[in-house]
Amino acid sequence: MDLESLLHDYGYWLIFLGTVAEGETLLLLGGYFAQQGYLHLGGVLLTAYVGAVCGDQMFFHLGRRQAKRLLARFRFPWASRTCGITDLVDDFKRFEYWIAGGLIVIGVIAFLWHAGKPRRKV
Repeated sequence: MDLESLLHDYGYWLIFLGTVAEGETLLLLGGYFAQQGYLHLGGVLLTAYVGAVCGDQMFFHLGRRQAKRLLARFRFPWASRTCGITDLVDDFKRFEYWIAGGLIVIGVIAFLWHAGKPRRKV
């Protein structure tokens, strides 16, 4: 198999998995391959966005629901200092949804603002 067929078959899946696991390097490679014409830039950006949101939510909820059990199981030396942090996070249950909603609105406004401007060639 050549590079073009591999990217066509698995490129977006690799970008998705890379952004779920906080892999900015795969996103940069996806941008490079989009610039070379192997992938579509819109598809790369959409896949990266969905992967990043899924990864953030997955790791947040994993930490929220399993943090005490995982810290007790693996006996990290700093685990005793995290009890106050988890109690603080419990106090702000819906704070992350408020932030995410605000960022989505700001992102859409910025995108529409930029897309509406005519581009001039120098």
